[in-house]
Amino acid sequence: MANSSAMIYSAPVKDMLFVMNELAGLSQIISWPRYSSLGNDASAISKILEKAASDGRRVGSNRIQSSQELPRLVTTAYNEIVDGGEAFISGCSNIALIDRIYQKCLHHTQAAFNSQVGGSRSDESRKLFVMRSFSESLRALGYYSASLHDAMTSSDSSHITGVNRAIFEFISPVSQGFSIGLALEAATIGAQIHKCWNFTPEIELSKISEKDISIWANDLILQKTLRDGGAVGRVLIRKIEKTEDDLQDSGSKNALIILQHLTVGRKALDASIDCLLKGIHPGAVIRGGIGADYLQICGLVLSGWQMARAALAAERLRDQDNSFYEAKIMTAKFFMANILPRAQALLVSLINGVGDELSER
Repeated sequence: MANSSAMIYSAPVKDMLFVMNELAGLSQIISWPRYSSLGNDASAISKILEKAASDGRRVGSNRIQSSQELPRLVTTAYNEIVDGGEAFISGCSNIALIDRIYQKCLHHTQAAFNSQVGGSRSDESRKLFVMRSFSESLRALGYYSASLHDAMTSSDSSHITGVNRAIFEFISPVSQGFSIGLALEAATIGAQIHKCWNFTPEIELSKISEKDISIWANDLILQKTLRDGGAVGRVLIRKIEKTEDDLQDSGSKNALIILQHLTVGRKALDASIDCLLKGIHPGAVIRGGIGADYLQICGLVLSGWQMARAALAAERLRDQDNSFYEAKIMTAKFFMANILPRAQALLVSLINGVGDELSER
């Protein structure tokens, strides 16, 4: 069965290109002089990813490093494809791992449903939606982060470079640390679906270390949030508010539903920043619970923001491929209604944790 994951996994190139084009600004990135070898035609990127997907079906595909010739956005997508097709996850990104688990579970449940008569799909369908929303939201956040890196290394404006660098450095630990928890949760769901706890041994869950979460969380709180007094976090909050305005302007039923959840999430992020600034001094040793809560709040809200942007883009493009974009909107709504609300509970936990910290001083 060692090669079963490679056979089942199919690189989600269409979703990758959607995120790159609609959320990460691919057309602007490849227009910069340093990437002139790519031309201004985004179809060149499509060919690179489609070739990677084809090569990924063969053993021995290699990841590529960021270079002067390719934007980080492109190498990020390329490496996700390669990682997803690996039989073992020694170099696997969490996004690729979650998508591979999702696809294996989808394959498993379809086979099980086809062999049953009158079976209920509701519970399994919800679990599949959870994993799908995990992979799509993390992909959107990760690619957005990669595009910020491209912007900060390509602009001639020191101001633009500085702003993009600050946002990139804030989002990077969020994207990295938050994905660890979702990968562990996806693997647990996969085990439930397969009705056995030795689910796909090649996943090697020991390589997903929860200890790494504390590293990212401490960096996010001490080096990113407290050091600048929450300034970058507030810049992101203003960007989220702009998306809320866009959702309001859309006026569609789906957009207004998503708007309700995004607004609540944004307020939770704002409150969490306030809580840390008032309760944690810059030289503090951050307890694991506080750091993990804040990291997850940031991850949930920023991923939800990207899913809201994805839904708006899908509404605009719906006529081009109704089934694909309807599925994108449905997944965004699911994330906003079922995953993003976790931020509110985590905010309560964060406030209590910081309160305990203050009482012990």
